[in-house]
Amino acid sequence: MERSCVFVEKMLHYEMKKVALNEGATVKKMYENAIKEFLKQKNRKMK
Repeated sequence: MERSCVFVEKMLHYEMKKVALNEGATVKKMYENAIKEFLKQKNRKMK
């Protein structure tokens, strides 16, 4: 019984980590796009 509990916990932890990594990648992409847009706007204003 004890062992299966630990196993489930490890699985959950692994899944959470995977989700966190995916979320992180998505957020990073969003930030990168936002920065690109911001730079585009800035360049337009400079001209």
